[in-house]
Amino acid sequence: MTKEEIAEAIARCGRWTKPEIQEAAVVMAEGFGLNVDLFLRQVQAESSFRHDVISSAGCYGPCQLHPRWYPVERYAHPIANIYKGAEIMASYLKLYKGDTAKALAAYNCGPGRLSKALQFGDEWRKHIPAETKLYLERILGKEDEA
Repeated sequence: MTKEEIAEAIARCGRWTKPEIQEAAVVMAEGFGLNVDLFLRQVQAESSFRHDVISSAGCYGPCQLHPRWYPVERYAHPIANIYKGAEIMASYLKLYKGDTAKALAAYNCGPGRLSKALQFGDEWRKHIPAETKLYLERILGKEDEA
């Protein structure tokens, strides 16, 4: 699907304001048992609470879902997009036994890339993409290096 086609699908969902996106993120975080503040920071990092953002990789919506795995036809609507983002994050938190940094890294660079980095044990962060390191810093802060 082209960026233009993604943009058209998103436009059909109407205009969504930042407060509406934030409210939806709070509801979904609570529904999936996520830390609300953390999920809000994640959605802020992903899209600045905009529903119409499309990345250079074609990821779209508030939670920047990749169209290869999450079809635009199903997740273009902001509520569906945020629901799926929260569901993915909850599954990664379960997979990585509550380790927020690892769950966020998997969300950003993919569990396959993270799995390769985890082969380096406690030094895993040195082996993730630079973009993912910045992503973790934006969400968790510079003090989080554990």
